[in-house]
Amino acid sequence: MLKAAKNVFKADEECPVVPLEPRRAKGNEIAVMACGDFVAPQEKFLELEGVERVLRGYTGGGKELPTSIKIHDHTEALLIEFNPNTISYSQILVAWRQCVDPWEKETTQHRAAVFWKSLSQQNEALDFLGSLQSQQPSKKLHAEVERARRFFRARQPYAAIPVDPKHEDNEVAILACGDGTGPLNMFQEIGGVQRVITGLTGGKQENPKDGKPLDHTCALMIEFDPLVLSYRQILELWHECDKFKQGEITLHTRSAIFWKTLPQQDAALQFIEELKASKPSTEISVDIERVRKFYEVEVYDPNAATIVSPQHQKAKFSPRNSPVIVPGQQKRLSANRKPCLSEVTTPVWKTNRK
Repeated sequence: MLKAAKNVFKADEECPVVPLEPRRAKGNEIAVMACGDFVAPQEKFLELEGVERVLRGYTGGGKELPTSIKIHDHTEALLIEFNPNTISYSQILVAWRQCVDPWEKETTQHRAAVFWKSLSQQNEALDFLGSLQSQQPSKKLHAEVERARRFFRARQPYAAIPVDPKHEDNEVAILACGDGTGPLNMFQEIGGVQRVITGLTGGKQENPKDGKPLDHTCALMIEFDPLVLSYRQILELWHECDKFKQGEITLHTRSAIFWKTLPQQDAALQFIEELKASKPSTEISVDIERVRKFYEVEVYDPNAATIVSPQHQKAKFSPRNSPVIVPGQQKRLSANRKPCLSEVTTPVWKTNRK
């Protein structure tokens, strides 16, 4: 019988550090904004076209590391991953202004601030605040512009997200292969894979959260273009990741395929049967289950209790026959992308966010 996963965090342990790097797709960028409070603004930023990930956390301090109870001299902030081909950094600043009153003087924890990651972001932020000040020259602007340093993710319940592709012509595969840290970066490098999300699924208990995965399993939601990459190829790549798994196997780190459609179920059953037939002396233990709720999470290193950055993950293998995007299919992929909004002064809000 599989053992339940142990809690990663203690009651008042330090908040994990999140790398200031994009995770969803190459070419994305990161913005760090302090809007006074981070709960309501997080929901607003998630409604913006082009914004793909928003994390609550703490930054800006230097004396002590924040914990789940004491944030010390840090400021509540949001880490925002966005696609610059869909929404510009200037539009992120416009949305930030809609969430905060930059003329209101607040405490360090709830101040208004823009934390820049590059010199271009610094210049845009200074120009933006300068234009705000020129609109009301008699009032003192209390918003601050600082260089982004370490960002500490706030502990919070995980959000259940739809198990649906972002683009209607794509498909989604849900696969469990260990703790998810190794395969994440590898799948992002495969042609035809358009989105990879780490999360928890497979359990019956509701609302897993930081350090308490309950009876859920760590898994990846992989959105792919079936004209470029087949579900069978996804399973073959998954097997290459999964067979390198080491250490104690728990409910949290078990091997599993979560099917979304009957054809996926049939393909998974056939694939596992072929594996067993090709390796009769090897015990192959894989659960095949229907996917239900999928909770999006950040990936943790269970030993260090910190966020694992895909930038620092080394793939354990290099697939010889990795699928690639062929020239004849480039048009279809680019047609799925939203138009560039660099000339639009206000951000576009999603009308039907999934």
